[in-house]
Amino acid sequence: MKKLFALTLLLASFITVQDTFAQIKAGGGLVFGSEISQLGIDIRGEYHLDENWVIVPNINFFFADKETIPAIPPLIPETEIKQGLTTINFDAHYLFPMNDDRIDLYPLAGLNFSIVSDKVNDVKNSETKVGLNLGGGGQFEFSELLTGFAEIKYVINDFDQLVIGAGVLVNLTN
Repeated sequence: MKKLFALTLLLASFITVQDTFAQIKAGGGLVFGSEISQLGIDIRGEYHLDENWVIVPNINFFFADKETIPAIPPLIPETEIKQGLTTINFDAHYLFPMNDDRIDLYPLAGLNFSIVSDKVNDVKNSETKVGLNLGGGGQFEFSELLTGFAEIKYVINDFDQLVIGAGVLVNLTN
């Protein structure tokens, strides 16, 4: 819970920073992790440094995988195994505007923190690995208020996986 609170404060700090160009967006969507084969929820912010450079902190909460192993009396009791994955990412995007002013494509690179948690019956364990994000995506401006996004990135660390995501951002500076 302390980690989530610290992350919320960090995301809020991106929103409170103001600049002459600053454009700030926040929103979320869905993500899919190839290695864990699970859907997740993406919560993100965007801070536009200028017309091309964007800083994108985001958190992905992948839905936990739960398995129950039946008991083998009298030696082995029923065992419940629950595994979850949370990723914290700090990415940079470089926007390439297309001919249509509403569409931007971007490569991305960034830092990834993958937190894998296991719970076997009542025993909890978690492990955090630091890695690198590489990928790309696109944005489509629906209106001055709403922007859609889709991206694909590869996470390089001990929990390597391809992450595909899409969602909607709300412009907070209009």
